Parts: sequence; structure tokens; C-alpha cells
Amino acid sequence: MYSNVCVVNTDLVSNLGMEQPNSNVLCARYYQFEYLFMPIYLHLLELGVDYQFNVQIRAIGLSQVNKQQRMVTRLDFAHNGFEVSRTLQWSDIVIATVGSTISGCFVGADNRAPGLPELDVTGGLDENWSVWLELANKVAQFGNPYNFCTRSSESMLESFTITTEDLELYDKLNLLSLKKSVVGTVIALIDSHWKLNVCVPLQPVFSNQPTNQRVLWGYAGSPRSEGNYVKKAMVDCSGSEILSELLAHLNIRSQPSMRRTITIPRVLPRMTAHLLSRSPTDRLDIIPKTAVNIGLVGPFVNIPYYTAADISYGVRSARVAVSRLMGLSDYDDEDVKNKYLGTVLLNALKVIF
Repeated sequence: MYSNVCVVNTDLVSNLGMEQPNSNVLCARYYQFEYLFMPIYLHLLELGVDYQFNVQIRAIGLSQVNKQQRMVTRLDFAHNGFEVSRTLQWSDIVIATVGSTISGCFVGADNRAPGLPELDVTGGLDENWSVWLELANKVAQFGNPYNFCTRSSESMLESFTITTEDLELYDKLNLLSLKKSVVGTVIALIDSHWKLNVCVPLQPVFSNQPTNQRVLWGYAGSPRSEGNYVKKAMVDCSGSEILSELLAHLNIRSQPSMRRTITIPRVLPRMTAHLLSRSPTDRLDIIPKTAVNIGLVGPFVNIPYYTAADISYGVRSARVAVSRLMGLSDYDDEDVKNKYLGTVLLNALKVIF
């Protein structure tokens, strides 16, 4: 992972043919990387964006402009293994992603558990965290990353991906849903000690997916607990053991399913870090009050009246950062709030009552 710069073309996103199961949620037909990220990447490439991969940000150098303001004047980073320092001018703008929900993840296999090595509170942090930690240690207005990155016992999830050639298994899972969605369904196993949820998406998930394969995924909110049927913590289970637990909950005893299925587990210590309790000053402002030429984006910045539960929060933060730093008038978060907040609240009240 690395701190990245991105400007989202919303006209492009709106033309991707995304499904809209309700007025507030857009859902991609295929996997997000293929259906959302790659079209945006290729579109910006055509516009002349110079992407630099294999980059790890080491430090963001701040200089005092006056008594109240600072500006970014230097970037220190490693590029393809070489240490580089670049001086920035007054006309340069820096947009950085701060924090990461996937840092420190551990990946297992069908026959191997991901495990959970003992981490210190800041173990497994990637550059998105280290940059934020450095900025916060220099300037108080850059929030409090420690509140989010040091509480893995509260923010941990474990996810798993199931790839199967057992079409009957997919059909059985699909039949369990009483309410169909345009993008699939999520089955919550309320009696599961692991707090298992399994997503049964419409197929294919990938445009080049073989016709004899089905792809599913799921997650668990309590992976350190002992399973109902597999008497181990989920973090200590291989993919096949997780599948056994899932099938037992669903009363599916099909051994052929096990032989024709691969399950890959992943432990994510900070997956819900952006949803943790916090004080009003823990999140960052998109444009910090003492900063001149830097915008901060992602799920850990503060956008009043919006929830950080999905990818749209990060997109919105990028739009606000670009609009304010470049003096554009085509996107104003206050206008969006005033236009849609009342409608969203009214729809919520209709659902509740």
C-alpha cells in the first residue's frame, strides 16, 4: 500500500451501468476492481495522469509559512527501492490517503490458517498510517491516528472467499434468501459464535469467470471465538475448516462440496477501525486549518452528516479536497448536504415507522 493521489470523474462513474437497489446505494455488477477502479484508472491515464507504482512515502515535510499556516515543501519516498526526496513549490498540491483498514492483514489458504501473530499496538502498519502518525506527531490539528490503529481487538474482522465448482452448493445457498437483490444476497448466521455472514452475489463475479465456477465471500465479526462445530478460533482455522463450519450451520452435509471448493481466509486487524468510538478531534479535517496545500482523504477524515461505512465516503472526501484546494465551484459539500439530507432522513423515518 502507498499514499495515493486520485481525482474521481463522477460522470464516468455514473455511466458505468452500476445497479441501484435503492436511491442511496450504487452497486457494481462485477468485482469493484474490474468494474470501478480499472475504468477510472484507464480514463485518467488517457488524460495524461502520470501514475507511479512501487512507491512508499517516508515523510511529508512541512514548512512554516506564517504564524498560523504550514505548507508541504518536501516529499521523501522510496521508488522501486531507491530513496528519493522531492522539493515542492507553491503551485503544487498534495492529496494523501491517511489510515488504512487493510493494513496488517494475514492471508491463509484452503489447508492453512492465516494465524494471528502477537502484534504490538502499532504492528503491521502500512505507509498510510505511518504518514498520518508522523503528521499528527508534528501538528495537533492532524488528528489522533492512535485512537484508530491501536485497537485491533475491537476493529478485527476475518473475511473469506469461496471458489467452487459445486453449482448445487451455490443454488442451495441462493435458495435460503427470502428477498432477492439485484446484486445478490447476504445471509447472516445469527447463532454463529464467529458471527458469520456469507454473501451470495449474482454470477459471474468476474467477466472472465469460467461458467462452471461460482464465487462467494463472507466475513466474521468475532473471529477469535471458538466455532459452534469446529472447536477452534476462526483465526486458527484453515479455509476448509471455515467452510465446514459454514456448511454445518446451513445443514449442508455435502462432501463433494469440500473436494471441489477452495476457501481462502484473511484476518484484517483494522477492518472496522474507521467505525470505532472517537472524540471530536480524532478525525482529521480534509483541509487542516493550519495547512495550505495538502488535502487528506479516506475513511478517517471528518465529513459532517455522512457515514464512513462505504467507499462513497472516501470518494466524497476526494471531491471536497480537489474542489477546495483548486478553487472549483462544481462541488460543494454543503450544497449536497442541504439538497439530500432531508430526503434521506425522510426515507429512514418511513422505513422505521
